[in-house]
Amino acid sequence: MDRKTSTDLMRLLHGEMPDSAAQELRDRLEREPELRGEFESIEQQWQKLELPDPPSAPRGFATRTVARARLEADRGLAPAWWSGTLAGRFATALVLAGGIAFGAIVASPSEAEDWSGFFDTEPTLAESYLLVMEEQADDAWQESDS
Repeated sequence: MDRKTSTDLMRLLHGEMPDSAAQELRDRLEREPELRGEFESIEQQWQKLELPDPPSAPRGFATRTVARARLEADRGLAPAWWSGTLAGRFATALVLAGGIAFGAIVASPSEAEDWSGFFDTEPTLAESYLLVMEEQADDAWQESDS
């Protein structure tokens, strides 16, 4: 089986294929028993990847969390004299505006890193799983030679 077919099977299993392509592959699975067997093998391996159930929270965790959140909300982030008066609010706005202006002046757009191509080259979950399966198969092959 070629790599494209394996990738398509993984995408079908994970639900990453467009509906029309998924239907074509399902039709092909019905016609070709060898391909259906490969898909079932991949599906079994996929099912083995399930994560264990998360442990339960310790006793009293929710009560302590709510109490801490209320305590933090009462304190607030700004000093009391800043947020309580009109002058304090105005000073806060000036500090924020000054920080934004300073950041705009200091940051150079020519030095910014270009991330536009990052998402074009990032493999999908299905492709990354397929790569791991291939690496394991290569490792098993090398171990059998020794």
